Amino acid sequence: MTHFWTMMVLALIAGAQGAKPAGETKLTLGGVWVLQFRVAAGGYTPEQRLSTLQDRVVQVLSRPELRPRDVRAVPGPSGKSAMIYVGSLLLVTVTQADADASRSTPVKLATTWAENFRRGFAAARPRPIPPQLRPPAESPG
Repeated sequence: MTHFWTMMVLALIAGAQGAKPAGETKLTLGGVWVLQFRVAAGGYTPEQRLSTLQDRVVQVLSRPELRPRDVRAVPGPSGKSAMIYVGSLLLVTVTQADADASRSTPVKLATTWAENFRRGFAAARPRPIPPQLRPPAESPG
């Protein structure tokens, strides 16, 4: 069953983002624009950062105990970075370079991205099928 939800989450992320031009580094989740990487960080290109983030998003959406309210921005040392966590899982680190590229501070940018992720997370979260839409149970034959 976990494999099923993982595949559904991957399809949701891919479908929401559609075909991306080379160098496109935007994350859209549940139809909500979440963030865009404009700079490299930690030796990763913006495209590699997006790929890593997408893997982390799958982990988050695959854990039913996590909710949008569990998303939080945490300031880093000396305000030169900030991290976004979902529960105990690190989602993304916002660097000073990210903030400079967006004419912001790491904490303000992380707060904005965290709020966007909360909205996208709520929109993308798998929901149970209502009883009236479930197929009838097959009787043992």
